[in-house]
Amino acid sequence: MKQVLVSALVAAVVAVVTVLVAGALGGGDPSDAVSNPRVLSFTMEGIEDSIVDGQRYNGVYSQLLSHSDNSICYLTKIQFRAMQGPEDSNICSIELDEFTGHWQVSATIEEGGGSEARCNARCLVWE
Repeated sequence: MKQVLVSALVAAVVAVVTVLVAGALGGGDPSDAVSNPRVLSFTMEGIEDSIVDGQRYNGVYSQLLSHSDNSICYLTKIQFRAMQGPEDSNICSIELDEFTGHWQVSATIEEGGGSEARCNARCLVWE
């Protein structure tokens, strides 16, 4: 019973903080967040992962995510396969595409690597 009450209390505190932070992110007075709350949502993972197969080519493959004005993104999948040694240097990252203003998830295999990198991401969006 104690665990249920603590969980309910934590959920209530997180909900109030989320409403206040969302209002503050909107640039207005945080007290306005109660009367005009922001809507938080998650994007779905991309249908296809960002994949680089080092057996075929080295380099970077990127996929655009949400616009950076009202979102923050995080990695949900990092998978490296067929690593043979230290020459297989793989990277999964989320970066800002300055040309489009969108976040992008990137899979990278450094020059000389022969492994495979798969990366994916989701974003928290506020409106």
